[in-house]
Amino acid sequence: MKSKLLIVLVGVGALVGWSVGVQAQPINGDIDFSGFATLNTGIASATAYTSIYDVTVDPSGNSGSFTGFNTTLTPHTATFNTFSFGGNTLNPNPLTLWMATDGSGNVWKLIATSVTITLQNGTFLDLSGNGTIYENGGDATSGVWTMDDTSASGLATVTFGSSSQATVPDGGTTVLLLGAALTGLAVIKRYLS
Repeated sequence: MKSKLLIVLVGVGALVGWSVGVQAQPINGDIDFSGFATLNTGIASATAYTSIYDVTVDPSGNSGSFTGFNTTLTPHTATFNTFSFGGNTLNPNPLTLWMATDGSGNVWKLIATSVTITLQNGTFLDLSGNGTIYENGGDATSGVWTMDDTSASGLATVTFGSSSQATVPDGGTTVLLLGAALTGLAVIKRYLS
């Protein structure tokens, strides 16, 4: 009887250890881009980006999950899609805002789901919004993106940033641990009686 209890407890322990090991890792940190963009009108009244081009990843300012872009040996290009933001409405929605490949060949993308005009005047446009960041099409992490335009003309030098501070849900590990604990208590009770 003792050997059966030991086998059950080892099996439960192995299952719990395995389930903790397969949790998804959240994507976090900052990634910065620079490039050029054209607005549909002057910066003070613009409601859309009509082109975003010659965008590269800043090779030194990235943190967290995005440190694979921190190299000066290979310029990492990024592809941005155009969008409108008038009336704090993102169009199209959802929008693949950007895609880029890091030095290890990992493909990253940000799917934007909202936009807010934080500040807009004759010399500055600051947009932010929510979205989901993906690496290699895998697990998703919700995050925040920002886009700053600092030119008074339709052709602007733009700095982009995306960060994610959210954590990925545990995928059922808590329920698994609770079930394992209750099963262990039931086995011990049965063994002791």
